[in-house]
Amino acid sequence: MAATAKRRALLAQGLKRDLVRQTAYYMLAARALEGLAAWVLYNESVEPSYSTAWPIHLCFLSYFIVNAALCLRYRAADTRPAIIVIDLANNLGTMALAAGLTGGMLSPVVLICLIKIAGYLLVFSTQTGIIAISTTLAG
Repeated sequence: MAATAKRRALLAQGLKRDLVRQTAYYMLAARALEGLAAWVLYNESVEPSYSTAWPIHLCFLSYFIVNAALCLRYRAADTRPAIIVIDLANNLGTMALAAGLTGGMLSPVVLICLIKIAGYLLVFSTQTGIIAISTTLAG
């Protein structure tokens, strides 16, 4: 229990709550463009059969829905560590999956991941950016 509280405190440390709330719609627009770019790159570089393509399309669809819901939470000034962890998992997980399916480290989707990391560093906090970097490298 103490370890969980320590992790939450570490994630919340230095969090720019006002900036997250003020830039929520801009971040949603940027994330929508990033998601569309990754989806187009996936569709152009992979030739899956119809029976194996639906999971990645559902993943991208859930990416957009979760980002819209997170935007509304951020505008309501809800920046709990659990919300931020969901944000990190949704954004970086989807992009890591798309990068893996479109060429791994040679995929252009990796560049989108770098833009996402910069967003976490600039808008959220340095600690959130470090978590995003380590999550991306682990994925």
